[in-house]
Amino acid sequence: MPVLVKGSDAPRLRREYSELHHYNPKLCDILLKLQHFVETNFHKNVTITQIERSQEENDRIYKSDKTKMHRKTAHGVWAAVDIRSSDFNETQISEMLAFLNAYNSSNSNPIKGGNTGLYHAVAGGAAHIHIQYAPPLKHKAAGV
Repeated sequence: MPVLVKGSDAPRLRREYSELHHYNPKLCDILLKLQHFVETNFHKNVTITQIERSQEENDRIYKSDKTKMHRKTAHGVWAAVDIRSSDFNETQISEMLAFLNAYNSSNSNPIKGGNTGLYHAVAGGAAHIHIQYAPPLKHKAAGV
């Protein structure tokens, strides 16, 4: 079963997921591997709730957290995806985070603390799993 997008945001999320394949194919690969892990171990699906987010929208979400206001969002550069956590229990969430954080060493844009996955809630919002990943940067050799 593929990663799911549901509800009134489904058309937007499907379009954004298609764009994510272009901008960050490795993050899409991680999502598909996570889906396989979740389906195999828990007989459930991964549901995407957020992909692209403007800086203005991010600032509205974090308006009560001054430490996060105006901080550049990874959602705005195709380096983050949020997935629904309410479908999983605490043990399953812990196992999913361990699976995601196995990618820490190849992640050039980790969450504070160096992780690829984080379970958290925003003020006034539901808890969710935030996945943040960018492939390693390729550096040109000196003089090339």
